[in-house]
Amino acid sequence: MTTTDALAPVRHSVTVPLDAEKAFELYVDRFDSWWPHEHHIGDAEPDRVVIEGKAGGRIYEVGVDGSECDWGYVKSYDPPIGFVAAWQLDAQWEFDADRSKASEYEVTFEPQADGGTLVTLEHRNFENHGVGGASIAAAVATGNGWPGLLQMYAETA
Repeated sequence: MTTTDALAPVRHSVTVPLDAEKAFELYVDRFDSWWPHEHHIGDAEPDRVVIEGKAGGRIYEVGVDGSECDWGYVKSYDPPIGFVAAWQLDAQWEFDADRSKASEYEVTFEPQADGGTLVTLEHRNFENHGVGGASIAAAVATGNGWPGLLQMYAETA
């Protein structure tokens, strides 16, 4: 495989019993309320994890010692429809500041007839990571990756 070979996106959905506006707010503004703190990459234990709700906003963790560790950034932001974020973690789960090497994930919020919302996350462009892209795709597709994380989100909702 070369770095230009496309890797299949990882896609997962959950339905939550919230309208799209509240589902979006829970995902972005209250990210720390459902994201498990054992999923962190900083040296310090995390105090909180943050998605800055705007295009260009940072996605990062703040350690209990006040240190900050970036994970990526918000590429586009359209509440309550969805957002696209850059994933700047490499195959060793370390931040890579080179934005050209980032994959991306899109989270969409689709209102349902029963008043709930279908929340779909698609993580794509793993080939941007180069040789490590396939291992990142495999890891985020497991129960400890996006499926499990979205389940935690749904349980909080």
